[in-house]
Amino acid sequence: MLYTSLSVQGAKAEFIKSAKLIKADPKSLLPRVLHQIEAHLSKVVNLTDKRNRQFLNCSVADLIGDDWTLTQKIGNQLRNVCEAILSYSAADSKHKNLNLYIINPNSVSVVDSTMIQTMFDWDSLKPAK
Repeated sequence: MLYTSLSVQGAKAEFIKSAKLIKADPKSLLPRVLHQIEAHLSKVVNLTDKRNRQFLNCSVADLIGDDWTLTQKIGNQLRNVCEAILSYSAADSKHKNLNLYIINPNSVSVVDSTMIQTMFDWDSLKPAK
């Protein structure tokens, strides 16, 4: 899967969380370049919709928790059902992620990728006020 965020702040939160998971200082992993992509999708499962979570027997807490067992199971269940999954960011649940299945490049069409920001220093990672 290609894990993307729908917001710059969500992407930054995900970056910081992933650095901590590998026990790295986020500053040591800079610079990083943020890209904006345009993708044409026809089938997206929206896990921010309570009905879809109920159907898959999961909660928001399951989606944003540290135990990935259920989310990986859901990802495997949906692999041949949709092209992407919209969900809450586990790094900051105020933001949403769009996770694209890229196993079959014929099913996900990334039309464009544009660089939007380079994070050179720690201050560039701080949330905008």
